[in-house]
Amino acid sequence: MIDDINSFSSNKKLIADIEENLPDLISEFQNIKDLRNLSVTDQRFDSAIQSFYKLFSYIPLIMTYLNPSDKYIFRARSNEKKNFLYTKKDEISYNKNFNKIKAGRFNQPTESVFYGTLPVGNAQINPSAAACFETCKGLINKENPVQLKDFTIGRWL
Repeated sequence: MIDDINSFSSNKKLIADIEENLPDLISEFQNIKDLRNLSVTDQRFDSAIQSFYKLFSYIPLIMTYLNPSDKYIFRARSNEKKNFLYTKKDEISYNKNFNKIKAGRFNQPTESVFYGTLPVGNAQINPSAAACFETCKGLINKENPVQLKDFTIGRWL
């Protein structure tokens, strides 16, 4: 992991390694791009994971530090019934019903992942709303928009 973009851009060895392995990196990016348009299978999911592992072995993630005194992680869950709110933290936390979990963006079948939203520096972006958008893509789908939806939103330290 790298602390910030300046550390990344000034790391000459890292840049040289990326340049030296550019054809392989391009191939892995192309694999991921091609997989996006295909239905998810275990074999395709494993292929995507392997491509990400290879990419991250050359291109490190930039680390985000959270100051617990002023940053929260927001999580939203779509309410199953009208005028119903979840009342317990574990009801909107990660999915504990492992046998019903399908492969997703960052998980394999039966693997639970906690998706959350961090506040950003732009005060016009409400992290509670961003958590709802992340949970329900229909809110931003122009061709088949969701007209009305209730959510329960939690805030984690």
